[in-house]
Amino acid sequence: MAKNKAGKAGGHVTIGCDVGDRFIQVCVLTADGKVASSEAVRTTPAAVTKWLGAFAEAHLVLEAGTHSPWLVGLFEDAGHRVTVANPRAVTLIWKSDSKRDVSDAEKLARLLLSMTCHNEL
Repeated sequence: MAKNKAGKAGGHVTIGCDVGDRFIQVCVLTADGKVASSEAVRTTPAAVTKWLGAFAEAHLVLEAGTHSPWLVGLFEDAGHRVTVANPRAVTLIWKSDSKRDVSDAEKLARLLLSMTCHNEL
Protein backbone atom coordinates (compact mmCIF):
# COMPACT_ATOMS: atom_id res chain seq x y z
CA MET A 1 0.00 0.00 0.00
CA ALA A 2 1.44 3.40 -1.00
CA LYS A 3 2.40 5.76 1.80
CA ASN A 4 1.84 9.52 1.73
CA LYS A 5 4.29 12.15 3.02
CA ALA A 6 3.06 11.66 6.59
CA GLY A 7 3.94 7.96 6.31
CA LYS A 8 0.29 6.90 6.29
CA ALA A 9 -1.28 4.59 3.75
CA GLY A 10 -2.66 6.70 0.94
CA GLY A 11 -6.12 6.35 -0.54
CA HIS A 12 -9.37 5.31 1.01
CA VAL A 13 -9.53 1.85 2.56
CA THR A 14 -12.38 -0.20 3.98
CA ILE A 15 -11.61 -2.14 7.15
CA GLY A 16 -13.61 -4.98 8.64
CA CYS A 17 -13.02 -5.63 12.34
CA ASP A 18 -13.96 -8.85 14.10
CA VAL A 19 -13.58 -7.84 17.74
CA GLY A 20 -12.64 -10.27 20.47
CA ASP A 21 -11.68 -9.69 24.09
CA ARG A 22 -7.96 -10.25 23.43
CA PHE A 23 -7.55 -9.47 19.73
CA ILE A 24 -9.28 -7.67 16.88
CA GLN A 25 -8.93 -9.45 13.56
CA VAL A 26 -8.82 -6.78 10.85
CA CYS A 27 -9.09 -7.03 7.08
CA VAL A 28 -8.10 -3.99 5.03
CA LEU A 29 -9.55 -3.69 1.52
CA THR A 30 -8.44 -1.22 -1.13
CA ALA A 31 -11.05 0.78 -3.03
CA ASP A 32 -11.11 -1.90 -5.74
CA GLY A 33 -11.74 -4.70 -3.22
CA LYS A 34 -8.29 -6.23 -2.99
CA VAL A 35 -7.09 -7.43 0.40
CA ALA A 36 -4.27 -5.05 1.36
CA SER A 37 -3.65 -6.70 4.73
CA SER A 38 -5.12 -9.00 7.31
CA GLU A 39 -3.79 -9.07 10.84
CA ALA A 40 -4.62 -9.33 14.52
CA VAL A 41 -4.40 -6.22 16.72
CA ARG A 42 -4.52 -6.42 20.51
CA THR A 43 -7.81 -5.20 21.95
CA THR A 44 -6.27 -2.33 23.91
CA PRO A 45 -6.55 1.43 23.33
CA ALA A 46 -2.77 1.78 22.91
CA ALA A 47 -2.46 -1.03 20.35
CA VAL A 48 -5.49 0.11 18.35
CA THR A 49 -4.32 3.75 18.33
CA LYS A 50 -0.86 2.72 17.12
CA TRP A 51 -2.34 0.49 14.39
CA LEU A 52 -4.76 3.23 13.26
CA GLY A 53 -1.85 5.61 12.75
CA ALA A 54 -1.02 3.76 9.52
CA PHE A 55 -4.18 4.96 7.76
CA ALA A 56 -4.89 8.36 6.28
CA GLU A 57 -8.54 7.71 5.43
CA ALA A 58 -10.63 4.68 6.33
CA HIS A 59 -14.19 3.49 6.76
CA LEU A 60 -14.29 0.85 9.47
CA VAL A 61 -17.05 -1.62 10.29
CA LEU A 62 -17.49 -3.70 13.40
CA GLU A 63 -20.34 -5.53 15.03
CA ALA A 64 -21.97 -4.02 18.12
CA GLY A 65 -20.60 -5.55 21.30
CA THR A 66 -18.79 -4.97 24.58
CA HIS A 67 -15.85 -3.12 23.03
CA SER A 68 -17.67 -1.22 20.28
CA PRO A 69 -18.33 2.03 22.26
CA TRP A 70 -14.68 2.76 23.05
CA LEU A 71 -13.48 1.49 19.66
CA VAL A 72 -15.91 3.79 17.83
CA GLY A 73 -14.55 6.69 19.90
CA LEU A 74 -10.95 5.85 18.97
CA PHE A 75 -11.78 5.41 15.30
CA GLU A 76 -13.73 8.67 15.11
CA ASP A 77 -11.11 10.59 17.11
CA ALA A 78 -8.56 9.46 14.52
CA GLY A 79 -10.76 11.02 11.81
CA HIS A 80 -12.21 7.84 10.33
CA ARG A 81 -15.76 6.95 9.39
CA VAL A 82 -17.29 4.11 11.42
CA THR A 83 -20.26 1.82 10.88
CA VAL A 84 -21.51 -0.38 13.71
CA ALA A 85 -23.45 -3.41 12.49
CA ASN A 86 -26.17 -5.22 14.38
CA PRO A 87 -24.72 -8.75 14.73
CA ARG A 88 -28.12 -10.36 14.20
CA ALA A 89 -28.64 -8.37 11.00
CA VAL A 90 -25.39 -9.62 9.46
CA THR A 91 -26.72 -13.06 8.56
CA LEU A 92 -23.72 -13.65 6.28
CA ILE A 93 -21.72 -14.10 9.48
CA TRP A 94 -24.04 -15.37 12.20
CA LYS A 95 -25.65 -18.04 10.01
CA SER A 96 -22.27 -19.20 8.71
CA ASP A 97 -20.95 -22.61 9.73
CA SER A 98 -17.43 -21.18 9.67
CA LYS A 99 -16.85 -18.91 12.68
CA ARG A 100 -13.31 -17.83 11.88
CA ASP A 101 -12.30 -14.32 12.88
CA VAL A 102 -10.19 -13.86 9.72
CA SER A 103 -13.05 -14.67 7.36
CA ASP A 104 -15.57 -12.72 9.47
CA ALA A 105 -13.42 -9.57 9.29
CA GLU A 106 -13.15 -9.92 5.52
CA LYS A 107 -16.90 -10.55 5.17
CA LEU A 108 -17.65 -7.38 7.16
CA ALA A 109 -15.22 -5.34 5.03
CA ARG A 110 -16.64 -6.69 1.75
CA LEU A 111 -20.21 -6.11 2.89
CA LEU A 112 -19.42 -2.50 3.81
CA LEU A 113 -17.51 -1.89 0.57
CA SER A 114 -20.39 -3.36 -1.44
CA MET A 115 -22.95 -1.21 0.37
CA THR A 116 -20.96 2.01 0.08
CA CYS A 117 -20.34 1.38 -3.64
CA HIS A 118 -24.10 1.23 -4.04
CA ASN A 119 -24.78 4.17 -1.66
CA GLU A 120 -26.81 2.00 0.69
CA LEU A 121 -25.23 3.43 3.86
